Parts: sequence; C-alpha cells; structure tokens
Amino acid sequence: MRQLPVAFPTLIAAACAFASHGAAAAGYAYSGVASPTPVHGLAATITQLARPAVRSGHVAVWAGVGGAHAGPGGRDEWLQVGIGAMYGGRSILYTEVKSGAHYNFRVLRRGIRPGETHRVALDEVAPGVWQIVVDGRVLGWRTRLDLGAGAQADVAAETWTRGAGCNVLAYRVAAVAVRGDHGWHRLRQPVPFYSPSLTVSMGRDGYELASRC
Repeated sequence: MRQLPVAFPTLIAAACAFASHGAAAAGYAYSGVASPTPVHGLAATITQLARPAVRSGHVAVWAGVGGAHAGPGGRDEWLQVGIGAMYGGRSILYTEVKSGAHYNFRVLRRGIRPGETHRVALDEVAPGVWQIVVDGRVLGWRTRLDLGAGAQADVAAETWTRGAGCNVLAYRVAAVAVRGDHGWHRLRQPVPFYSPSLTVSMGRDGYELASRC
C-alpha cells in the first residue's frame, strides 16, 4: 500500500459549499484504490455504510479522473462524482469539476441514508469530453477536460478537518471498472493507498474505507 500523492482531486469546505483543492494542504486524509494506468472511463458502486460524524470540515467518497496539476501547464483538471457530508449538514450525492479557472459543484440529491448505494460512472465519450452516469442515468451535461491520452483514475474516501479532531466515516466501494483502449473491464491490479488516519481493506463485497478514530 502507498501514501496518496499530492496530485489528487479533493474537496474542502468553504462557506456553504465544497470547494476543490490540491491534496498538499494539512488536514486531509485519503484511502482507496487507483488504476495503475490511465483510462477513458471509470465506474464504481459506492455505499455509505453509516452516518458520518463530521466534527469539522467534510468527508466524502468519490470516483474521480484527473487531478491537481494534471492539465497542460500544470493547471488543475479533474472530475468526480460521489457522496459527501459537511459539518452540520446531511449527506449529499454530488458532482464536481475543475478545469483551469472553471469550477462547478452540483448537488444531485440530499439526505443520503446509511446503507444507501449508488452506481456512478465517468465516461470519455469523445477526446476530452466526459459524461456522468448515476444509477444508469446519463446526466444532462458534459464536461470538457484537457487530460491528454487517458486520465488518472481513483475511487477514494476523503476527510478534511480544521483542527486535530477526527471525522468518523465508513464507506464501501465495489465493482470498480475502467474503460481502456479495448472497452470496459474490471479494474485489474488496483493500487490501494491510505493515509495514517484512514484504512482501506478488502471486504466480502469490495473495498471498505473507514476512519481509525
């Protein structure tokens, strides 16, 4: 297992919304699995196993492509879809995109319950053009990213805290699939990663991502 590199997409709390950030800042922690090679599509089944206890900042579980400094000239280029919760708020299903100076965050559904499961996917339908699919439904917009020939792909849990407290989270990711040059297939040779305050473990139905607090 390896520590998460700094060039990964994240969420941070800002005002009443999430805001994207590079993973180098203090207070962030991650666990999950990454594709060892660039892809043209990513899909996973994500489950909120228990109601998160967010003492500050936020928690999330997401499927994402791209990352901080992944675009031309080192600019941020990423797209993710997942479940997240901020301090004082209920869990939501969301999408987030950062492409250079462009940033967009959308809430797809509020009030995600413990045990709730969603199948999410990101698919490059044309060079640099990505669509989002949630529970088999293609969302009504597309996102343009400049990631070159294939994208870094990760399915991860994330937490960010303002101080020394620990946010409690428990998620499952299962049936992770990627699309390469020859179509969709199960993620082969996944690369697990984790921060000291989070765990990633192989469970009966996929990977379980949890906090150590």
